[in-house]
Amino acid sequence: MSGILLGLKRKRFLMQVFKSIIFLLLFISAFPVQAKFNLNDEYLKIEAKLQVDPDNSNLLMDKAYIFTQGLEFDRAIQIYEQVLKKDEENLRAANELCIIYTQKGNKQKAYPVCELLTKLAPDNYLHHDNLGLSYFRLGDYHLALQAFTQAIKIESSSILTQYHLGQTFLALHEYQLTIDLFNQLLKQTDANLELKSLLNHGLYIAFDAIRDYPQALIAMRNVYDFSNNPLFVGKMVKAYIKANELLFFILISAMLLWFCHYLGKRLNRFLKNE
Repeated sequence: MSGILLGLKRKRFLMQVFKSIIFLLLFISAFPVQAKFNLNDEYLKIEAKLQVDPDNSNLLMDKAYIFTQGLEFDRAIQIYEQVLKKDEENLRAANELCIIYTQKGNKQKAYPVCELLTKLAPDNYLHHDNLGLSYFRLGDYHLALQAFTQAIKIESSSILTQYHLGQTFLALHEYQLTIDLFNQLLKQTDANLELKSLLNHGLYIAFDAIRDYPQALIAMRNVYDFSNNPLFVGKMVKAYIKANELLFFILISAMLLWFCHYLGKRLNRFLKNE
C-alpha cells in the first residue's frame, strides 16, 4: 500500500512539474519575443522624452516595459496601474497587468484586469486566450476551459489556442479528449516543429496515463525527432521499457532464474566440500 501511495505522489509531483513547464511554454508562445537591447540606453532615451512630455501614457508604459525586462515588476505595476486609472479602457496597460499579476500568482489582481480585456474588446480572441492562460496558471482549469472555448468560437483557426485547450483537458485528466484534439492538430500542415513537439509530448502524457504504452512510445519518439533534444532520451528509454514490459519481464526473470541456479550449484558444491 505504501508503494502505491508513493507512486501516486510521484505522479502528482511530475504532473505539477509538467504543468509549470507547459505554462512557461504557453506564455512564451503566446506573446512575441522582443529583440535584445540595452536596457540602460533605452531607459535614458525614454526618460529624456518624458522630460518633454511627462504625461504621455505610451512613454510611461514604455518605461514600465523596461522595468519588466529588468525584473522590477513592482515599479512596472505602479506605472501600468497609474495609466489604467487615468484611462480605464487602455488595453495595453490592462494586458501587461494581466501578464504580470499572473506571473506573480496574484489571483485577486490578475483576474479583474484579464477579464477587463475581454469586456473592452470582446471580439478579440487573443484577450480570451490570455484570460484562459491566467486561469490555467492559477489553477482554475474549468474557468480556463470556458475562456479557451470562447476564444476558439471567435477564431477557430488558431492552432495555439486549441493547443491551450488541449493542455486544459490534460490538466483535468480528460485524456481521450486530449488525444483526439492533439491528433487532429498534428494533421494540420501549418503547425511548426516546436508546436508538433509540444503536441506529441502532450500525447505521451495522455497515453501514459491511460496505460497505452506503445502509443506513448511513438509519441515520445516523435518528440525527440521534432526537437532533437537529448533531454528526452531518458523518457524515450522509459517509454520503451513500458511498451515492452512482457519482454523485459521475461528477460529479467530468465536472468534471475539463471543466477539462482548458479548460486544453487555453488551452494551444493560447498555443502559437499568440493
